[in-house]
Amino acid sequence: MQTPARAIYFDGRTSVRRAVDLAFEPDAITLLEQGAAVAVWRFADLRRADAPRDLLRLSNVAAPELARLEVHDRGLARAVLDRVGPLGATAGSRVGARRIVFWSLAAALSVVLIAAFGMPLIADRLAPLVPVSFEKRIGVAVDKQVRSIFGGRTCETAAGKAALQKLVDRLAGAVGAPMQLDAAILSSAVPNAVALPGGRIYVFDALLRKAETPDELAGVLAHEIGHVAHRDGMRRMIQAGGASFLIGLLFGDVAGAGVVLTIANELVNAS
Repeated sequence: MQTPARAIYFDGRTSVRRAVDLAFEPDAITLLEQGAAVAVWRFADLRRADAPRDLLRLSNVAAPELARLEVHDRGLARAVLDRVGPLGATAGSRVGARRIVFWSLAAALSVVLIAAFGMPLIADRLAPLVPVSFEKRIGVAVDKQVRSIFGGRTCETAAGKAALQKLVDRLAGAVGAPMQLDAAILSSAVPNAVALPGGRIYVFDALLRKAETPDELAGVLAHEIGHVAHRDGMRRMIQAGGASFLIGLLFGDVAGAGVVLTIANELVNAS
């Protein structure tokens, strides 16, 4: 038996942290607590357990499953390894690692499946139940993002705004829109239009330049008003926002900071 050296011992039955001395035998390590032997760990039974780089943590296949011996001193750790020889990982560590990988992949797959297939179904059920007043408040936040995407330049000519609003009101009355509609001309080189949650409709000025008759403009506006009447903007917002939040959780954006911007981009790209 050689000179004892200090280590930390967990017996696997309690959570008590026990300071022990290590005494090296020809084929085993004797664990001494205040001079009394509390365990004998044979070299053949030792396995290396997961631990930080500066810590040697050993388990014992002949001891309780949770029993551990921790050696913090590098010199002592090297002395243990020199006597024990190469150590494999514990079966529990390998199984634990496989379980972590399996359940992590399963969780990631479930999030992706919910985002791809579950959110559209959820959005279809929830959109008609959202109060119009709440949708309008959400629309204000989305409107700010849409304006920032296009530089925020809108037509402020009173006569033009009045003419557009008159056309929108006439079309909305024909379909029975569930909310008051607010139309505006937004500067963009894309000949298109977009309906946001809450009843805001933007017509891009490139569409005005491309339209050859008022009926062509009315047709586009009727299409966007149909989105408002069926609350498609709210439905797509729930779907895009929910999917964005789930993917954010998967990659660490637990606050969902990118959800509103994602919703705005989805609405613009879908128009």
